[in-house]
Formats: sequence, structure tokens, C-alpha cells
Amino acid sequence: MKMTDKKIAVAPSLLYKSSRDTFGYPSFLNKVTGKSGLLFALRDGDTHRFGAFMDGQITPPADPTQTNLYKVPVFLYALSGAYDAPTKIEIPKDMQQVEVAGTQGAVTDNKGEPHGNLCIGYGYLWLGFARPGPAADLSRCQQWIDKDHLPEGYKGRQTGQGHGTLAQSMDFTCDEMEIYNIYIYNMAGEERLNRSDSPHRQRPREGGMCIRRAEEHCCSSMDGRSV
Repeated sequence: MKMTDKKIAVAPSLLYKSSRDTFGYPSFLNKVTGKSGLLFALRDGDTHRFGAFMDGQITPPADPTQTNLYKVPVFLYALSGAYDAPTKIEIPKDMQQVEVAGTQGAVTDNKGEPHGNLCIGYGYLWLGFARPGPAADLSRCQQWIDKDHLPEGYKGRQTGQGHGTLAQSMDFTCDEMEIYNIYIYNMAGEERLNRSDSPHRQRPREGGMCIRRAEEHCCSSMDGRSV
């Protein structure tokens, strides 16, 4: 929680736990929608624990067949596996966004191919991932980080281009997923509950989910795959 660089108002509350609530996407949305300050905690096997923090809400689209793409402050972190000590992974501000699919929709890649239910950080973390997707549930995931954004001390698996992953492999099956609600104080010292700092609005996709500049790396540049 120290990684958030914010004053925590009260102890975090557990909103969602896959072993209790199932990996079903509707169950996930029912537990987390409308809550702000979300800590994602994932476990891959017994060794790799990592996740993401988004200082905003999960906001599905009004139309269940569509997606909602919006900017929100977000970073990744590793507790074990890829690093020997807990490590915060900052990502560029223009990559701090989330895309949420409706229960009948799918988040697409930059080629317009459907792949997942939820995409965090410009494609750095996908939940409910498959080719084509989304997968049957949220347990199927993909996680990767551009080599230029990996902090020192990384000891995990690397691709031929040197990119890394916080999981045991880039595509993995999550053994346990937990989502916590982090209550924080704003700059005035007042408690901020269930409110996003980012404007949520439906935006048209431009060639897929990850609206990347040509010079930016994406998963398709790593190994020729669609994501």
C-alpha cells in the first residue's frame, strides 16, 4: 500500500476473491463496479505474486456488447517471483488507461481482434484473455512489460526482445485473484470513497483496444502474434 504514495484512510476491504466468488466475469463486475481505488492481487503458482493498482473505477459500458476505454492513474507491482523484493513498476502517463468490456463484448487488440474482458495499462495486463477471446472466465490472463519499463533487479523470464513478465510466463492461468478497495485521503485530508479521478466516457476505438503510436512497442511486435 505504500506504493500508492497516498495516505490510507482505513484498512483495505476485500471486494472480490476468485476462490470465493468464482472467476466468472459477471461475478467480478458485480463485486467491483463503482468502487474506486482498486488493488488487483494475482497469484501464478506458488512463487509469482503481482498485480496492479488503479486510482479509479471499473466502469463497464452501458451497452453490454461494447467496451469502455478511459484514462486512469495505474501502476503495476511485483511482490515475489520476478523480483527478490516488492517492486513498483511505473508506466508512462499516456499508457495509464483501462478498457472494460460489457458482459457480451470483448476488448480488442490494435488489429481489432477480440481477446479479453479487461485490459489494464495499454495492454500490460489482460484478464479473461484468449485468441480469440474473451476466455471462458477471468483465470486466463496475459501480462508483459516492455524492457524499457522494467526496474532494475528483474530476474524473470524474457522474450527474445528482452521484454519481461511478472508471471511465470506471459500467458498464464491465474490461481487466485483478489481485488481490494483502498480508501484514501485527498489533498485536503478528506476521505475519498468510491470516486474516480478520471472522466469515464465511451470512446470509439481507433483500430482496436491499444491505440498505440507507431514507435511504441506492443505485444504484436514481440513475437508476431496478434497481441
